[in-house]
Amino acid sequence: MPILQVCRRYRCTDGLIEHIVPAPAPSPEHQEGITRTLWHCQSVLEPLAHDDDRLVLLGRDLTIPIGITS
Repeated sequence: MPILQVCRRYRCTDGLIEHIVPAPAPSPEHQEGITRTLWHCQSVLEPLAHDDDRLVLLGRDLTIPIGITS
């Protein structure tokens, strides 16, 4: 199987985007701005050594415990 990879940042001409701030309320204009910005960026892919690493990564990045998987 191919190596599992995850994108957690984007490389753009202005530098790295490491966090995308969501709109406080649903906003097509805000989402359009994010899409327009990322269109000109390149995904920075990080390989994950083990399938379980994605759960650790998600839990850490979202600051929530993951207790049940299936």
